[in-house]
Amino acid sequence: MFRLMKFLFLTFTVNACKSVGEKSQEKSLSDLGGIPNLLKKAPVMPLTLADNLAELSKTRSIYKYSDNKIPGVSILSDLPDEQAPDNEWSILVLIKLRKIRENTLSIYNNLGTWLNAKYPDQQKEYVFQNKPEFKDVFGTVKLIVVKNFDSIIRFYLFKTGNINRGKEGWATQISDFELVFPVLPKPLATEIVTNDDRFANSYVAGLNPMVIEGVADLQSQFKAIDDLSFKNAPGFQNDSLAEAFREKRLYIVDLAFMRNTIAGQQHPTREKHVYGPKGLFAVPKGGSSLKPVAITIDEIKAPQIVTPKDGEMWTIAKTILNSAAANHHELYAHLSQTHLVVDPIAVSCYRHLSTHHPLSRLMRPHFHGTMFINSLAVTLLAREGEVVDIGLWGSSESNRRAILSAVQQYSLNDMALPGRLLARKLDSIEGLPNLPYRDDSLLIWNAMRQWIVDYVDAWYPTEESVKNDLELGLWVQEIQSPYAIEVKRQNQKIITEVQKDQPGGNLKAFGKNGAIETKDDLVAFLTVTMFTASAQHAAVNFPQTDMMFTPNYPLALYEKVPTPGNASNKDLMNMLPSLDLAALQLEFLGFLGQVYYTHLGGYPTFQFAADSKVHSAFNRYRENLANIERQIVQRNSNSKVRPFTYTHLLPSKIPMSINI
Repeated sequence: MFRLMKFLFLTFTVNACKSVGEKSQEKSLSDLGGIPNLLKKAPVMPLTLADNLAELSKTRSIYKYSDNKIPGVSILSDLPDEQAPDNEWSILVLIKLRKIRENTLSIYNNLGTWLNAKYPDQQKEYVFQNKPEFKDVFGTVKLIVVKNFDSIIRFYLFKTGNINRGKEGWATQISDFELVFPVLPKPLATEIVTNDDRFANSYVAGLNPMVIEGVADLQSQFKAIDDLSFKNAPGFQNDSLAEAFREKRLYIVDLAFMRNTIAGQQHPTREKHVYGPKGLFAVPKGGSSLKPVAITIDEIKAPQIVTPKDGEMWTIAKTILNSAAANHHELYAHLSQTHLVVDPIAVSCYRHLSTHHPLSRLMRPHFHGTMFINSLAVTLLAREGEVVDIGLWGSSESNRRAILSAVQQYSLNDMALPGRLLARKLDSIEGLPNLPYRDDSLLIWNAMRQWIVDYVDAWYPTEESVKNDLELGLWVQEIQSPYAIEVKRQNQKIITEVQKDQPGGNLKAFGKNGAIETKDDLVAFLTVTMFTASAQHAAVNFPQTDMMFTPNYPLALYEKVPTPGNASNKDLMNMLPSLDLAALQLEFLGFLGQVYYTHLGGYPTFQFAADSKVHSAFNRYRENLANIERQIVQRNSNSKVRPFTYTHLLPSKIPMSINI
């Protein structure tokens, strides 16, 4: 304990000293921690760019896009010093990392003992792929001072063992996976695959609750199911497909397209296998919660229907669906459609909104830390031979193509929450009463939208004032442009130039024909951006703690589907990753899912102190968030409303920005 306290004190002291030594004029007015600057100048509504040309020209020389780190996807090119993490984040992360490192070092002894007991004649030593180096407290502080977070992460999160040249590293029973938790506690839910109710709940309150959708046409979406199979599912004996469909009680998870993934880095002794599964769920008559009805593992590779009556094959089918859902979650719902969508919006904001622009004051705290964490993720996770390449079932090239497709899948218009729920037929409270993500996220969305409406009304008195805001227009234009946009003075006029030698934000077109022309357009754009950067990211990031226990969501599968009627527990265990890969999965997903920094509505102190026209609106927003917190707590306390609690959208657990 003394060593840890000493370490934290030194870390904080060194960072604090370094921060004090930085020039204050290099800090953004909206930068967290930049409180003195916030009081110097009230935000203004610039009707011309003339006064801000020098500031924005300098900023554009620092903030530039790159589209070659992940080909075709625009993110920040080089991280400016001002985007490095602040002291509080650094200390919080180091505390988590040290605990994970302690756990991983203990795994070494755990698995060694397990191997020797299991194979007493071999006495093989568990060997780390990257042998951990020793670094004392001062060595770690030095890395922090120079802001070398890549090395810090690599020191604390290292690739675990290489015991799997033969059969030794493979678990033979689910309980073997508990060996990777010698220090860290296991997730509360370790039976997501083995318990049908938890399994169904994971698709309305789990990794990605927007992967499920209401059935629109059963014959085309799940044509193999018949009424007899439906009635054989527990809870549906006196029901029918036609009646369930008519009453909007049928739902599907369709991941058939995932079969197109090209299997990635091969294990020394076993190949990875990919599938395109579909899962059918339904709400029983008079019920409120989903129950699983049937799964098709792959309409080409394994077209048979699997139901809850199929014993071990049913567990295997659920495992395959969850594995596909985990891969889809990591590449699509999480990385691409939160992190990498928000990144170019943030970069363009810094390039085209001056520091005292009111929208800059509103939005920059929702971008705080995003460019840093994305830069670290691309450097540390997305390269060949790194954790994504090793852990997920696709090849690096296949994953990169999936990321590009996912970033371009939706426009910001499509990502507006009410529209997405409606498009996926998730809006029926009568058909599906228990959908925690829908019910909690709409509370957040509506409160956030009202805050933005009030803020926009305060600064934009007319529709024309939106059209006349040149900085806003350039911000929005560059987000969608394949090329960067430069602004300069020429012959006493302000002109814009498309820089075809530099990439732009390159997101799918949004607004009305790519423009924001009305207050409603502006509110819609700001709401979906703010929601994606805060609540939506929280909803897909923090459930990753459930993935720490590999059998819940194996990131890759290492055995083919057994022939119908011959499935056994051995087949299931052969599919699951080896224990060293389970340790790797625990390390990274446990780290990502446990760092909570800032909370919704927690703008920097005095953020709106010089902005009296929004004081009442801001106070109302915070009151609304407090009421939402109480309402969600009440929902979670009623087991008849929610059999399982859902806490990921409590305002107190939603960070302001994507900072992990």
